[in-house]
Amino acid sequence: MIPKIFVRFFEYAIIAGFAGIISFSLLFLFVEFLFIPYIYALIISYIISHSVNYIINKDYTFKESHARKRRSFPLFMIFGLGSLTVITISTAFLTESFGLHYILSRLIAAPVSGLVNFSLNYFFSFGMKEFLEEDLGIKK
Repeated sequence: MIPKIFVRFFEYAIIAGFAGIISFSLLFLFVEFLFIPYIYALIISYIISHSVNYIINKDYTFKESHARKRRSFPLFMIFGLGSLTVITISTAFLTESFGLHYILSRLIAAPVSGLVNFSLNYFFSFGMKEFLEEDLGIKK
């Protein structure tokens, strides 16, 4: 049997992929049609998509969580801000130093932040550590 933690991560990844589509679409729209510089567009698109990510994950991936929105949303956004910082710096570095297209740079920066975000949100934003043994398939 597959440990529940992998199922949760898969669910989180699917939702993050959906949020990613929103983020990349907005990023492209902001840069190519509204002529917003890619760094500012990246920040705006990330904040919007990260908010959508929270709403869906709260009700789906972490539905067992007893964390209140007053606590979970600010933590989710703080961790997202950390990821946004890493993504922004990575995207700018790859784009400016290596001449990669801003979308490709953003795509390269995404996976690491997703794994870190899942871990931080699992333990802190949604307080799921009480489910860790069960999620890992450890029987008492």
